[in-house]
Amino acid sequence: MVENFSCSMLLLCILCVGVPAGSAFDDQGITFQMANSSHFRQIHQLLEEDFFPDEPMSRSCGSTQSAYYWTWVWVENALLKFQTVVALDQYGTVIGVNLGKDEEKEEAGMADDGKDVDAEEDEEGTSLFWCADCTNLWEYQIHFLWILKTFFGSLTPSYFGNPPDSAVYNKASEILGYKNFTKLMSELKCRRMYDLFVLSVRRSARVRGLGTELVRVGEEEARGRGCGCARVFATSRFSARIF
Repeated sequence: MVENFSCSMLLLCILCVGVPAGSAFDDQGITFQMANSSHFRQIHQLLEEDFFPDEPMSRSCGSTQSAYYWTWVWVENALLKFQTVVALDQYGTVIGVNLGKDEEKEEAGMADDGKDVDAEEDEEGTSLFWCADCTNLWEYQIHFLWILKTFFGSLTPSYFGNPPDSAVYNKASEILGYKNFTKLMSELKCRRMYDLFVLSVRRSARVRGLGTELVRVGEEEARGRGCGCARVFATSRFSARIF
């Protein structure tokens, strides 16, 4: 079950309350930095082993990257924005991740005049062999596979089907009023929002404040990119304590 909060309280909490960085992490050789491509494999592995089996919604729905291709794509797409923060141990191994990406008001699916941008673009530039928004081979490949999945419908192998937790997530977003980015940004008077998808720490490194520090560093980085607000779903009582 999704634990919900007042939208404005949650978002303002993330960007207005800083947590001082202590020297404890330095003493342990733990560093925090923006993830680069050399970290991608480790991040996927960390999430597969220590996030999806523990996060309540994914666990109850059986959603993992190895079970559903589109779950892996969702993580990879976020990583390719290079706006993810990682915690590294003294050996340079990823032991924690704050995975997310920025959303701008014009890109959030609704223009200022209230028109559905995504729907208009779909009508104008989406077909089986053409993708108006694709800028590289990776995006074209994902577009093509998604269209094929839709075309084959129930005949699609389960690995390429929709992850079951996506329907729960979308419904929760709708009920809580978090789905419309433009509305959220208008209410909070910001034009750029950080969307925090996943906050995860290795089981062996938990209960040491790493999650809180990952949020703090991610907040600073997002603010530096011009974000004035953020969105996050806390689906367990443990993550809820951080926010």
